[in-house]
Amino acid sequence: MQRKAALWILGVFWTSPFLGIEAITGLIPINLHFQKLSGRLQLHTQLLLPNYLIKLLLESRYSSYHNKHYLLMENLTSKQRLKVKSFIINANNRLNGIFYSFNPFNNKFSPEDRLIDMFSSHFSFYISDRKSAKSRKTHLYKLDKIVFNTLINPKTVIIILSTSIKNQVTTSIAYVHVHNSPIIKTIYHTVNVTFTKAELFAIRCGLNQNIQLSNIECIVVITDSIYVAKKIFDSSIHSYQVQTSVISKKIREFFKRSHHNSIDFWDCSSQHRWLLYNIIDKETKRFNLSPLFPCKSL
Repeated sequence: MQRKAALWILGVFWTSPFLGIEAITGLIPINLHFQKLSGRLQLHTQLLLPNYLIKLLLESRYSSYHNKHYLLMENLTSKQRLKVKSFIINANNRLNGIFYSFNPFNNKFSPEDRLIDMFSSHFSFYISDRKSAKSRKTHLYKLDKIVFNTLINPKTVIIILSTSIKNQVTTSIAYVHVHNSPIIKTIYHTVNVTFTKAELFAIRCGLNQNIQLSNIECIVVITDSIYVAKKIFDSSIHSYQVQTSVISKKIREFFKRSHHNSIDFWDCSSQHRWLLYNIIDKETKRFNLSPLFPCKSL
């Protein structure tokens, strides 16, 4: 089935080597894809409730339930573990590779302790209908109003972000404005990373610069990738948890500091033709860097 898909994508002959066309099309071998899905399912057991049957059978360090099951994994000998071929054994072995330094399944991502559960009233997302001219106009009016309020309110900070990719080099620019202070401009260049990772890193750096300020109560993040910002509050399993876990930790500290603290995420792209964003967007696309990689000389 996967061979037919690869042949259809490239439009090559049926006699072409399968491994070659599979590599060109970027399709992962089907057996490795099944292993990835199986591994994700095994890791998902850590998100189950403490009194769930599967959690009761795992090693005690993976379960916080006070009553230990008589069929606990720790009670099995090494020979018994080799003979037992089941999902419980595979899930327990998979969880051995999770360490506290990078543990996306810790209590901060468990139900009733997530950002979306504890601080749902502290953050908001404002998205406009880009196809509707009336919606864009209303959205731009609100953005202008936020900028004017920032000029008179010393407790509000605005972060405007823009990211672009050219020649495998990702460029992210962040403009930070706090009341009467000069605008802080930060430029980030990264090679061979996805747009989402670069945007998350820019959001992370922008928030870190302002969360540590004691007099700030409201942070406004204006970005063209509002869907990337939503991943910060997504507790499901995804490939960006290295960035989102660090960001959520800082945001949690900011929200706990005061019940007045809040973060607003506003959607803005080049289609809105908002003056402040267009300045950053044009500057981001103006960079034309070429990465230099080390090579061997004869």
